[in-house]
Amino acid sequence: MRKVFKVNLAILAMFIAIGFVMVSCEEDGKNSGLFTDHQDYSIRIRNNSSYNLVAFASDVRDVNLIGGVTKFSGMHGFKKDTKFFGQDPNYFRMVFITEQDYKKYKGKLQEADNRVIASMFIFWNGAAGENSKVYEVAANMGGDNKFMVNNPTNFDVEIRVNGPSGPTLGFVPKGMAMTTLYCTDLEIIAFPVFLYENKSRQIIESIFPMVDAPGGGKMPARTSLNFESTTGIQTMNLSNLLGALSERKSGASYINVRNNTGGSIGNIAFVRSNVIQTTATGTRYFPDSKEFRIDMLSSGDSYQDSRTLSGLAIETGGLFYDVVDANNPANKTFVIEADKIYSIVVTGDTFANIKATIELRENETDGPIPMTFSITGW
Repeated sequence: MRKVFKVNLAILAMFIAIGFVMVSCEEDGKNSGLFTDHQDYSIRIRNNSSYNLVAFASDVRDVNLIGGVTKFSGMHGFKKDTKFFGQDPNYFRMVFITEQDYKKYKGKLQEADNRVIASMFIFWNGAAGENSKVYEVAANMGGDNKFMVNNPTNFDVEIRVNGPSGPTLGFVPKGMAMTTLYCTDLEIIAFPVFLYENKSRQIIESIFPMVDAPGGGKMPARTSLNFESTTGIQTMNLSNLLGALSERKSGASYINVRNNTGGSIGNIAFVRSNVIQTTATGTRYFPDSKEFRIDMLSSGDSYQDSRTLSGLAIETGGLFYDVVDANNPANKTFVIEADKIYSIVVTGDTFANIKATIELRENETDGPIPMTFSITGW
């Protein structure tokens, strides 16, 4: 009887072990699916932090789950979930909690709202738009040091490190008395970037303030944080910063496409690299004029002052018409400068005589004009 009992105990232990392995494999399978790097991505994230992160749209809720991104990831693609990344452009705050907290609060995620470790502003440029931008989570995100930001302004703000084009430390909503961002490093230089929905122009503007630099010239506004000499808390009031501004930059330029066609031409669309572009409000075809944002490429702690574009065209009636230089029709490659608005003028009253031209010379009719940033509330 003793031998049989020992055998039965051994069998029981074996089944328990098998069950544990099966549960572990099932849990690992769920987590590996959560952290899948999608090649056919909606947006891409570079996670420079030392945490595995789980992303949500706006609030930490099951219905808002976007996906996970592993620590120290290069470029990680999130799934094209049409709930967040549909045909039309969309913008929202994306928040992150750690994988550890995601497991801890599974089934009661609403209790994890106060466990948000990072956040950023996401702009989805529509299924037909350009979504090649890589959003970066800062390496020094998280930790015990508190950076408390007062934002009584009318603008949402991202706090970035290493320059206004650098990784995001956190998102500070407009009208919020105090938002707490958490940092690991004892010393950080933080750069505020203001976000604004310009409804009259139907675009999303990102603007970083400029201040006087030592020795002359301008530089992006910043604040230096040192937690070593404090109790681990640093503060910043964004309204004070706005009051001291001497200049603003956007890290982008804009193209205004004007439909001056006649006859039975009707609506037109703006095309980049064979893809029809969509405005921030979801418009693709239009009878009048629409504006499109062109992001500058990052350079050091800021953005490049210009960018070369090619492959621009106008589509109407299923036909494509190349955009050409108004001063040199053989030229279809254009250098555009940051913080300027360019015009593409489309004319013609039959499909046989449609022309699309861009004027690159300043002080000429339809030439580029500087952005003024004349926004109420600055």
